[in-house]
Amino acid sequence: MGKTKLHTSEEILNALHVIQDTCEYYLDGTDEDCKTCPLCTMTGRAPSCTIRDSDPYVWEIDDNPDTTWRAFKK
Repeated sequence: MGKTKLHTSEEILNALHVIQDTCEYYLDGTDEDCKTCPLCTMTGRAPSCTIRDSDPYVWEIDDNPDTTWRAFKK
């Protein structure tokens, strides 16, 4: 018996569009703009783009957006 899909193609495409739109919005600017991006992980005082700099399987996603404005745990 084969595996069932974890997510539909539509769910995956929607998630990718959200990531792409967020990146495009914060990309045009300086490091200060990057620091405000919810997809950014702060390493000390320097911003690090979690999407660009790490593989998805190591992302530590913060599932409680009400407690932090960052999407990823540090």
